[in-house]
Amino acid sequence: MDIIVKIKEQVSGNDEPQTLWDEMGESMSLTWKQRMMGFGMFMAMSLVCYGLTAFFAPLVVILPKKFAFFFTCANLFGLGATTFLIGPSRQLRAIGDHNRMFASLVYFSSMGLTLVAALKWRNSALVFVFCALQIASIIWYSLSFIPYARQVASMFLGPILKGCLSISQHLVIGCGRCCGILFSR
Repeated sequence: MDIIVKIKEQVSGNDEPQTLWDEMGESMSLTWKQRMMGFGMFMAMSLVCYGLTAFFAPLVVILPKKFAFFFTCANLFGLGATTFLIGPSRQLRAIGDHNRMFASLVYFSSMGLTLVAALKWRNSALVFVFCALQIASIIWYSLSFIPYARQVASMFLGPILKGCLSISQHLVIGCGRCCGILFSR
């Protein structure tokens, strides 16, 4: 069978060897209907997990584990849903693209840190911070697919982020002074 494929490649002029992903893609290709069904099921699971996250949001101080688990699962199911639409090979190439690499790293890191903050550190405030990072990074990642969207978002969000950084800097300095006074006695 491999001989026939090689002959077809030589006849068609396709000199590029197939990668493992290409071979897997050919053997595991889905029909349009199967892709839509997979997308629908994964998106439905994502929405169910987001609903459970909304249910546990008021209880995040008491139950940060459940909130973090369902929020992270919702994001993973959403990622799986888009993988059904464009395929795993294109999804991995998009995630690894140099324009999206930083947002991808922040996204996956914040997913892991959300779970660590909930399960190991049991810190509800950090769970919210890392969930916010997940949201911000997936929005930044998504904007990379729209021409000039990141530049426009930067124009509008730049002054807002500078203000937030200034306020948080003053809070950290104030907390440091307060804690320094408390611990020095």
